[in-house]
Amino acid sequence: MNWNQRLMRALRAGFERHARVRTLGVLRGMNERQLRDLGFSPDLIREGVSAWPWRIEQVEVLHDGQSNRQVWAAEAELNAYSDAEPADFGLSRDDIPDAVRNGRSSTDRVAA
Repeated sequence: MNWNQRLMRALRAGFERHARVRTLGVLRGMNERQLRDLGFSPDLIREGVSAWPWRIEQVEVLHDGQSNRQVWAAEAELNAYSDAEPADFGLSRDDIPDAVRNGRSSTDRVAA
């Protein structure tokens, strides 16, 4: 490898690292929900540039067997409804994430 090729590799690596640092700065300005919605792992973001590509590599399985993708899809579907529709289920928009993950406490605790 001649010096031109080494110089080009070094420049490319420098530009790539610079781009990762800038991107990391933008991602660190987001909350955990935004990061997860975009497919980024908040834990990897906290680790910094060395943890790049910061993507959620595998689908996490929640305690009740639901995957993150299933949870996100259910939340997105409920959030797409009008305000009246979740209210028919006894939910406010703020209750949707917890209800999708844990059920509705007001109805799930009622004895049959």
